[in-house]
Amino acid sequence: MKIFWITDCETFYPLKGKAYLGKEGKQPEKNLGQKVVMELSAPYKYTNRNITNDNFFTSLQLAVALRANGLTLVGTLRKNKPFIPNEFLPSRQRHVHSAVFGFQKDITLV
Repeated sequence: MKIFWITDCETFYPLKGKAYLGKEGKQPEKNLGQKVVMELSAPYKYTNRNITNDNFFTSLQLAVALRANGLTLVGTLRKNKPFIPNEFLPSRQRHVHSAVFGFQKDITLV
């Protein structure tokens, strides 16, 4: 059993939780991370707040969906995500502690 939480960033107080008891049926769950974030952030629509999460939850689809609900997203990414351009993948040619920035409309990838 897992419990997913949305918490306040200043007080670390849990605001809402969702219990996950495993997949339902025989089919693997798809987009679980996005579903969880959208459900837990629903009470904060159009408040211009930021949602911060780790790489299990972060995706381009989630960023677009949250932006449509008046929220922003900051999160880490796994390097195997298909929407990450090759220029952003680890490279021996790039200097240590350097960064690459990419912009598309109101989405920034670093």
